[in-house]
Amino acid sequence: MSDISVVMPVFNGEQYLAEAIESVHSQTLQPAELIVVDDGSTDQSANVATSLGAKVLRCTHAGNGHALNKGVEAATGSILAFLDSDDLWPPARCELLSALLAADSTLDAVAGLVDEFVSPELTAAEGAGLRRPHAGAQSVQASVMLIRRSAFDVVGPFEAELPLGTGLDWGGRVTLSAISLCRTDQVVLLRRLHLHNSGMKNKGERGSYAIILKRRLDRIRRQKEGR
Repeated sequence: MSDISVVMPVFNGEQYLAEAIESVHSQTLQPAELIVVDDGSTDQSANVATSLGAKVLRCTHAGNGHALNKGVEAATGSILAFLDSDDLWPPARCELLSALLAADSTLDAVAGLVDEFVSPELTAAEGAGLRRPHAGAQSVQASVMLIRRSAFDVVGPFEAELPLGTGLDWGGRVTLSAISLCRTDQVVLLRRLHLHNSGMKNKGERGSYAIILKRRLDRIRRQKEGR
């Protein structure tokens, strides 16, 4: 058992939720708790999570950032991890990243690589309509990290107003903050590509990514100016 709290937001994600939860339960180093934050789902997401032993928080639908922050508030562990309800963790993910943190007390956070995969229930035609999966890709999204709670408090909460890219925005803030982050070349996240990825469902809200980029460039500029 570790001192890791896992926060998993979900909104109408029952199709893949059980697999995501099982990938947490299958870790070679077990997290202390898994908190599933049900962001006002109208499907069976909350019941699925409860049946699989997760701690479930229910809230009115307010978006991914709000759900993540609720989960962090409820977390009791000194180390935080995040996983989307349609993605998976490799079995040794927690053990690998925890060992890196334990080996160096000056480290605040550790991050790894992402492999993407086409969800196996899709037909060949449906899979061909998706973009080509990436393998061994670097990312700054929250779900590739393990971070000490004290360092999370330095970075600050997730942006609750962004319709898309919440974890990407927060991860970008991590890389520009004063906390100590190291990277490993091991894959720590398996990202599922399917017909209902948030970027596909919310095509009209992709302007969020432009906002995230502008915010990042503004932060870099302020750092260079010493502000």
